[in-house]
Amino acid sequence: MVHAPAKEAAAAIPLLKPYKMGQQELSHRVVLAPLTRCRSYGNVPQPHAAVYYSQRATRGGLLIAEATDISPTAQGYPETPGIYTQQQIEAWKPIVDAVHRKGSLFFLQIWHVGRVSTTDFQPNGQAPISSTDKQITPDDSGMVYSKPRRLRTDEIPQIVDDFRRAARNAIEAGFDGVEIHGAHGYLLEQFMKDSANDRTDEYGGSLENRCRFAVEVIDAVVAEVGAHRVGIRLSPFVDFMDCFDSDPVALGSYMVQQLNKHPGFLYCHMVEPRMAIVEGRRKITHGLLPFRKQFNGTFIAAGGYDREEGNKVVADGYADLVAYGRLFLANPDLPRRFEINAPLNKYDRSTFSTQDPVVGYTDYPFLEEIDEDAAVGDVTITADRENLVEFTMPYTSSGVSLLVPEENDSKPIQWIFVKPLTRDLWLATIGFFFYTGFVVWMIEQPRNPEYQGSSVRQLSTASYFAFSTLTFSHGQIIKSPLSKIVVVIWCFVVLILVQSYTASLSSMLTAKKLRPSVKSLDQLLLTGDYVGYQNGSFVGSLLKKRGFMPSRLRSYGTQKEYAEALRKGSMNGGVSAIVDEIPYLTSFLSNPQYQKEFQMVNRLHLVIFPWLAFGHLLPYLELAERVASRGHRVSFVSTPRNLARLPPVSPAAATRVDLVALPLPRVQGLPDGTECTNDVPSGKFELLWKAFDALAAPFAEFLGAACDAAGERPDWIIADTFHHWAPLVALQHKVPCAMLLPSASMMAGWATRSSEPAGASIFHVLGAVEERREGVPRYEWGQKASFFIDHGASGMSVAKRCSLAMERCTLAAMRSCPEWEPDAFQQVAAGLKNKPLIPLGLVPPSPDGGRRRAGMTDNSTMRWLDVQPAKSVVYVALGSEVPLPLEQVHELALGLELAGTRFLWALRKPHGVDLSDVLPPGYQERTKSHGHVAMGWVPQITILAHAAVGAFLTHCGRNSLVEGLLFGNPLVMLPIFGDQGPNARLMESNKVGSQVRRDDMDGSFDRHGVAAAVRAVMVEEETRRVFVANAIRLQEIVVDKELHGRIKLGVVNMVQAQAATEAAIPLMAPYKMGRFELFHRVVLAPLTRCRSYGHVPQPHAAVYYSQRATNGGLLISEATGVSATGEGYPEIPGVWTRQQVEAWKPIVDAVHHKGALFICQLAHVGRASTNDFQPNGQAPISSTDKQITPDDSHMVYSKPRRLRTDEIPQIVDDFRVAARNAIEAGFDGVEIHGAHGYLIDQFMKDSANDRTDQYGGSLENRCRFAVEVIDAVVAEVGADRVGVRLSPYIDFMDCFDSDPEALGSYMVQRLNKYPGLLYCHMVEPRMAIVEGRRKITHGLLPFRKQFNGTFIASGGYDREEGNKVVDDGYADLVAYGRLFLGNPDLPRRFELNAPLNKYDRSTFYTHNSVVGYTDYPFLEEKKEDSATRPHSHTNQS
Repeated sequence: MVHAPAKEAAAAIPLLKPYKMGQQELSHRVVLAPLTRCRSYGNVPQPHAAVYYSQRATRGGLLIAEATDISPTAQGYPETPGIYTQQQIEAWKPIVDAVHRKGSLFFLQIWHVGRVSTTDFQPNGQAPISSTDKQITPDDSGMVYSKPRRLRTDEIPQIVDDFRRAARNAIEAGFDGVEIHGAHGYLLEQFMKDSANDRTDEYGGSLENRCRFAVEVIDAVVAEVGAHRVGIRLSPFVDFMDCFDSDPVALGSYMVQQLNKHPGFLYCHMVEPRMAIVEGRRKITHGLLPFRKQFNGTFIAAGGYDREEGNKVVADGYADLVAYGRLFLANPDLPRRFEINAPLNKYDRSTFSTQDPVVGYTDYPFLEEIDEDAAVGDVTITADRENLVEFTMPYTSSGVSLLVPEENDSKPIQWIFVKPLTRDLWLATIGFFFYTGFVVWMIEQPRNPEYQGSSVRQLSTASYFAFSTLTFSHGQIIKSPLSKIVVVIWCFVVLILVQSYTASLSSMLTAKKLRPSVKSLDQLLLTGDYVGYQNGSFVGSLLKKRGFMPSRLRSYGTQKEYAEALRKGSMNGGVSAIVDEIPYLTSFLSNPQYQKEFQMVNRLHLVIFPWLAFGHLLPYLELAERVASRGHRVSFVSTPRNLARLPPVSPAAATRVDLVALPLPRVQGLPDGTECTNDVPSGKFELLWKAFDALAAPFAEFLGAACDAAGERPDWIIADTFHHWAPLVALQHKVPCAMLLPSASMMAGWATRSSEPAGASIFHVLGAVEERREGVPRYEWGQKASFFIDHGASGMSVAKRCSLAMERCTLAAMRSCPEWEPDAFQQVAAGLKNKPLIPLGLVPPSPDGGRRRAGMTDNSTMRWLDVQPAKSVVYVALGSEVPLPLEQVHELALGLELAGTRFLWALRKPHGVDLSDVLPPGYQERTKSHGHVAMGWVPQITILAHAAVGAFLTHCGRNSLVEGLLFGNPLVMLPIFGDQGPNARLMESNKVGSQVRRDDMDGSFDRHGVAAAVRAVMVEEETRRVFVANAIRLQEIVVDKELHGRIKLGVVNMVQAQAATEAAIPLMAPYKMGRFELFHRVVLAPLTRCRSYGHVPQPHAAVYYSQRATNGGLLISEATGVSATGEGYPEIPGVWTRQQVEAWKPIVDAVHHKGALFICQLAHVGRASTNDFQPNGQAPISSTDKQITPDDSHMVYSKPRRLRTDEIPQIVDDFRVAARNAIEAGFDGVEIHGAHGYLIDQFMKDSANDRTDQYGGSLENRCRFAVEVIDAVVAEVGADRVGVRLSPYIDFMDCFDSDPEALGSYMVQRLNKYPGLLYCHMVEPRMAIVEGRRKITHGLLPFRKQFNGTFIASGGYDREEGNKVVDDGYADLVAYGRLFLGNPDLPRRFELNAPLNKYDRSTFYTHNSVVGYTDYPFLEEKKEDSATRPHSHTNQS
């Protein structure tokens, strides 16, 4: 079956159909209308707008931004954005980028409100400007707009120029175009409509004059940015803001005529008249039809549309696109909801124009993800079978699954096709077959030697002619015109028969959809059906634990009993499902008599996407069939022409292999029909790369459709080496992705060890320019350099493609196995840097080659081979990818002639060479006694299996090697390109043949080298005996069914196990912390960010923290001052004033909206401050008066003042009040900062505490202040809301202790005195250098063992270390600082083992509200060039 990647729902409703708007391709017709949102503080776009707009962005969608001021006089509402300053332009850029990353177009609406303003919004309190000096009549809202000032005629050009500059600025900011706001009673419309235009100059009076200003604006903007980037919004019928016209139809028609004067003007966006009340309901009056008919370009309708009305006007041609405002505001996934006709969120009018960055803005919910998973697999039911059974099958996992009958869902067939082959038609076909042969024989026998000879020869020739004609592959020559007429008639009959059969078969396959009758264990529990399992298996007890009554369970002992029980069903003495271990169910389904009747519910769905070369397509189609033969489903993806040229899928796998055709996007310069490497003309290869990269979008569409369709979601994507974009697409849809690697011999042979940087993947090494590796010829090294380093027209080197794909994928797979290339395989596995490497085996083809192009055998070739002596022929084939130059073809030909052995040569004609010139003059005549040259396709498997073939002269492509050794043929090796050289050296090391001698510099060879290699393999007995023996040894690996069966089973089980592992890594396991349920163990550590201007938390903090919030996650805020004396860094937040408490509330709400817990860290820096930060410039306070020694940063902290004993209770109370304020602000709890050399740590550690009162001296005294703070905070808010951070080993800020273990143990003992204290958060000692690498020393174990509650560890952790300490019980949770800072979706990246963004130290403490703060990309937003995995990570949180 061949499926196009389209969604039925999308095809069924007009709003979801694609549309071409100018040069832009839209994937649907649902447009975001411009909506004023009043959240651009100081008229500067804010980071939360990036969240808002990207939420509403879809691939191929169109968004129109809110109305944006073109100048300071253009403002009429609070906090509207502008586009007239450089600051505004720069602020728009990341917002536009966020939308573009989602694949949407983004237009900016540019406006001037005119008189719809007040003097409060105008520069210097001046009057608003307008076409008139008439004030807008106050409406029911009570809003009073100021009396406007009529613009002088000489002032109007300046306003026109403001629009022009705004358009230019919008394009600079990255917008795809601009929409001129000429609607809703604002400035342009105040000029156009006669109710508001009482002018007597050239801008008033007649319709043409009133529209002059608007036309001049359009002219100026079009001249600046081009008509193809300009749209306009008009509302001739609307009477908003005292602005209406006496003849709106004439006004609209005139403006449309003016737009038509600009060829290519992008769109006209018109607003419907006010809705009418019909039968008590509001109804759109559809008054825009005259303008729709008049306008030449794209027409957008807006005004009160819903899904039904939108579909209708698009279907009727009334509009091309439909703009939605309030519905899109409240439903960020509106196109998706329209597509599946899902319910809509209600919008909240009260939040339309507030300034809250979250509420009513980015907090409208998306559709909940629907769990359509019908699988019962490794995650749903798992068991440790090694503990419950006495043996284990090789490579098996511990998963169990359901075996169920299939339901045949036969829907009406959508195909129209010729009647299929009935019995009468079969008889007619056979009769016509014999009749054709007889007639042709009668005509040809007297004159054609091919039809003469013995009776047997004549009969067989005539019969074979008729049969071969049936398959369009006849080879006999016919001479009579009458014979040719007979053949034409016969071919026509055959064509009808073939089309009839194909259509009927395809229709049957299309119509027959086999679905499982039972989808889950829960369904069986609910229905009370009987369930079967294997006698003596642990599965029976497992089912009882899941809630099944013993009386509803039945055990069986044989596969036959399984089948009979399932056929009977639960109501008739049988069962509805069998539950058993996957290997046994796989074995059951391998029996052909059960394959069509039953299925595993949790069978895998794999997507396999090979590179566009038949050397990749054919073996991976073979892999797809073998996976499918085990009951799993495979979607095999390529381009239409490639799929059409593949051999048919084997019948055993045909129902489980879907061929998915993705049309190859067209690229200028690449000839039509070019879809694989074979088709590429010389010098055009880079264009194929370019076209191939453009497949990312259709592949994403296919995968999205598959994930959305019930029961279709893929479990894994297996993408080829070069598909660097496939893992990103997979990650967007939460599907794990495996990468297909090239041969291990090539990767290991081309990578040099000397230059490998620490942590580099093997592909980084392959792409490095370095000295040639010993043993690699110079010409091959030069090919390697160009292949892996040169970028060419596609803009990306092969090495870059491979390294990006490797970084982004979950695991790697290779068509190889350790038995085939042991050293290279292990070297590659080690070079993948913690990525699993799965051996796929060699995937040899079927030895008989019977289904591969059956009936297309070149008769003359096979006839020639049939008469040759056993093992006497060298078969010569050098592949179809890289043909030899003509002069080398001639040298090869003369070498074969010189060797004197029999040869069969499958020769591909070099590009641009006449057929008569391919071989040396007289060559075929001289060699006809012992040689045969075939210029067309030949059945390579059949030839290699032939008894006459004694050796294979090959280019050493992986397929050819496997096919040659499948039959034990020794090799003559002539590698040309790519992995062929390393493959040849592997074969040489195995002594299975001889390589043709080459020139080291240019790779050329001569006839003497060819002859010598051929004679060594075919003639010289001593070497031939060795080569044959070793070829037979490797043949045993190639044909070892047990080995490859084990590997295939291992492939399936390993991806199943990997999926389970990815879902269940220790860091992702849930955890109960006190009364709080956490869904994972990855904690955001407190990080000072210096972006709370005036020590007041800002709205951008809501974006920052909510970006890092996940449902069931735990965030700890940055250190927050408990008082004015607690500050030591610029722009850090506080929680001691009412203003600060109120500012925290929307930030906390934003985090809670994402389902995360939020803890506020309370801090006092003590002496880590300067007089500049202290009230009235006083000295910082501390436990001591000793100043901190300046460090390498040259930061000089002020000399502190030692706190008097009587002052300490006030500081304790500051912590108590701050804790109360934090709870009032909505935080779930507080963390007391007792670490890193700040005030509490200064009291605790003896290097900084030289006091002689009750707060100094002994360990108990030094810890007294910390204990009093904890006492006060616990008393105020409760122990279940309090955590403490400690760093006994850290010597930060001249603060260290002579016995850190005693200090840590004492504090933990004190914490244990508070029943239910929420957690203890401890920082590791400084990292040690071990073998040149930074390593965590894990010094917290004593404290972990002593503490009774939740223990959080932090300090330098990465994914691997975090998983280990959680798994070992060393910590309950792990806090991440810099990694979480640079990766807002860190838990998701850890879950998928996805690459991490690098953090930028230079932006840690800047005051920019976006850069280095909210602009780190999420996985789905990552650009290709930004996907780099850091070599090592350090973190001091």
